[in-house]
Amino acid sequence: MFPGSHEEEAAAAEESPTRDPWVVAVKTTEPEKVQRLAGIRGEVRHLEKGGSRVLFTFYDDELSRSLASRLTRAGYVVTWGPEKSIAAEEGAPTVVGLESSLSKAERAKLEREVWKKTPIPNRTRSGHQRAILTGKLDLHATPPEYFVVRPLASFSDAELRRLAGHGQQSHAAEAPFTAPERNPKDVDAGKKYGTAKDARAVYDMLHEQLNKESQEVFLVLPLDLHGDLLCPPVEVARGQRDRVSVDPSDVLRSVIETNASGFIVIHNHPSGHSKPSDADRDLTKRIKQASKPFEPVVLVDHVIVGRREYYSISEDKHYKVK
Repeated sequence: MFPGSHEEEAAAAEESPTRDPWVVAVKTTEPEKVQRLAGIRGEVRHLEKGGSRVLFTFYDDELSRSLASRLTRAGYVVTWGPEKSIAAEEGAPTVVGLESSLSKAERAKLEREVWKKTPIPNRTRSGHQRAILTGKLDLHATPPEYFVVRPLASFSDAELRRLAGHGQQSHAAEAPFTAPERNPKDVDAGKKYGTAKDARAVYDMLHEQLNKESQEVFLVLPLDLHGDLLCPPVEVARGQRDRVSVDPSDVLRSVIETNASGFIVIHNHPSGHSKPSDADRDLTKRIKQASKPFEPVVLVDHVIVGRREYYSISEDKHYKVK
């Protein structure tokens, strides 16, 4: 289900994004308020002359344009464009407190050491910089608390030494994000559904349940590296006969909480015809985009179930069931 060895996964985590990132940059004295309005976490850089700059990085220019428009309408001064052009226009901001007593070679060696010690699921990128997930994740808190993406370049020498395991732990630095442990009872319950080795297996697993529905139902299957379910299918949305509204954050919640290596999303078409609509394809793209900070966790497929037929969006192929 998930080809490649642990070493290959590590190599993939080292690779740069295949598309140039787009950045929405907001100068503000209220970074938390900007992030609440945006609905996602950005990278907060504190400027020497006061205030902060919040950076939201996307690999989809339309998503970045939409956020830039929303923040502009809210009265913020926003710069939006490809990452390279933003850097050229505004220059790289200086982050307070990052003076280093190390040589460039020593600093680079320490960052590499921290990167290698960080579990693969907790590695990500901020633009083209190596970054790790830090902070606290509590999706049930009010308001929810999220991880923060911090580039290794933003850590002080002392923080890097602590993360690398040198000397005493410092309470001043944030602890690396730790993925939740898997619940053994949920894992046992998930195993009863079998292995989601391909779209046909997913169809066989759930078509009887979904074909009883008179409205569209959207499910998530969190998976381990072998394609086994880490819990029973999670229902994240229930809609009307010909549509269902799905928030990618609701999809990712179950993926994060089960510490999944990958996931499949599945929904039914009560009409019986499984070919995807433009909205189905667009939703798949949005879920993929939303899951990027959690790489190498992957969206394996989006399967649409009809009557005696199903469609695999990852294969872009329609299947009839005899």
